[in-house]
Amino acid sequence: MIRLSRWFVHRAPTIGFLLVLSSSVTNEVHAQQGSCFVQREGTGFFLNGCPYRWTGTNQYFQMIHRRGMDRISVNEVLDEMAARGMTVLRTWAFQDDSGRSDCLQCAPIRQLGPSDSPVSYLRESTFRGLDELLVEAAARGIRVILTLANNWDDFGGMRRYTLWRFGPQGAGHDAFYNDPIIRMSYEEYVSRIVNRVNYLNGRRYRDDPTILAWELANEPRCFDEPCRTEGWVDSWILDMSCFIKSLDPNHLVTTGSEGFYGAARADGNPETWMADAGTDFVDNHSGPCIDFATVHVWPVNWGWEPISQTDRAFELARAYTARRLADGLNVLQKPVVISEFGMARDDRSACGDPGNPGTTGIRDRYYQLMYGLCEESAFPVGSCAGALNWIVYDGPSCAYDDGNGVFLPDDASTDLIMTEHVRRFASCSEIQEGGEFTCSPIGSMDWDCDVDHLDYGQFHECLSGPDLDPDSACKAADWFIDGRVDLRDFAEFQLAYSGRCP
Repeated sequence: MIRLSRWFVHRAPTIGFLLVLSSSVTNEVHAQQGSCFVQREGTGFFLNGCPYRWTGTNQYFQMIHRRGMDRISVNEVLDEMAARGMTVLRTWAFQDDSGRSDCLQCAPIRQLGPSDSPVSYLRESTFRGLDELLVEAAARGIRVILTLANNWDDFGGMRRYTLWRFGPQGAGHDAFYNDPIIRMSYEEYVSRIVNRVNYLNGRRYRDDPTILAWELANEPRCFDEPCRTEGWVDSWILDMSCFIKSLDPNHLVTTGSEGFYGAARADGNPETWMADAGTDFVDNHSGPCIDFATVHVWPVNWGWEPISQTDRAFELARAYTARRLADGLNVLQKPVVISEFGMARDDRSACGDPGNPGTTGIRDRYYQLMYGLCEESAFPVGSCAGALNWIVYDGPSCAYDDGNGVFLPDDASTDLIMTEHVRRFASCSEIQEGGEFTCSPIGSMDWDCDVDHLDYGQFHECLSGPDLDPDSACKAADWFIDGRVDLRDFAEFQLAYSGRCP
């Protein structure tokens, strides 16, 4: 029985036919979905012609914690996502620190010779952890954003590339963007991942619709001149995004940028230091091979003191986000994803302490603000395509909290806010008169635009008999559009049940 079964069996009905899930059935269903790639048109995403909006979370360690010293029950978090209807996970597809047993690109911590390459040190066992993540995510109807490098030193980062190239006394961090040999090393790494064949299902990554998007790097920035003033990051984004598209025309590509403006648009930054990061939200996302823009919003990290100066911090966060959503719509004419927003519990307490459950009132208000901004600015009238919080943990994984965790099931109030957002912000929607959305096609109860086993339990919950509430999500189960869901509708559902892209 696949791991999905714990969630699915809980929801399974006792009437009608009994659907028995097995790994072979699941593999067959998802093997038929080879053409189900999410695509961009204007400021919206589409799946099989149906508007597709994102709900989900970040969890950086999904690959590495399937291997090495930190192995934990990472599938529990995927189960928690699936149970709430979350459809998108953003995670790291890099690990360049050879001092850890879960490294992926495990070149030694020294300058490499002229005939040596970091990709010569790729570790198959860690790659298999990424393979397993994609299979487990697909079984739960979750798509994955894979981030390919890190601006920061965690798990190696861009400085590891400059170390391999120049040694410890050589060029600094910013050479990552401009040195031709380092660029070639990054391209070799990207090529290996894009063309990787999953050992579990035999599917090449470039052909796997479970991958929603490639993200060039996590929070790319400059630290010194001339990178700050000569557009090194922008040039790197342009070249690397088009390099990925040349290898893989199937998937979306984005930057991983926080969304700072450069000197020409510095009035859009609430802090002067943001203009010195060598990035610009508009310029970085204007290239022809970038499909959508990213924004990160971190009130605590940026010194806005949301605990002691709550109203001021929230107004800064609101203005920062709204400006970028407006530029996505009016200037870039591309979707914008708030791909990181996060905050610790109000008292910075950790999970796992029954005597100290923690307080989340201010964080809950922040979550409501960020979800509300995205919902108010959503396609088709705006540019926001999704907001992904940082970061969800369950019991087995909360020991790895970075200080900003939402702990399930401990943080019930934050959990409710996330879950209600998922319900409001259906990922697959059909535009109706008056701007209302409803699920499409009929029978797709989890908003992923296909009719498969993931819809089965939810469909059965709609077998009500009485007339439907006009606002009920069960309208997607009313095949005969007669205001009720009965066994006649269910018979049609059985005929349509296929797992294929409609």
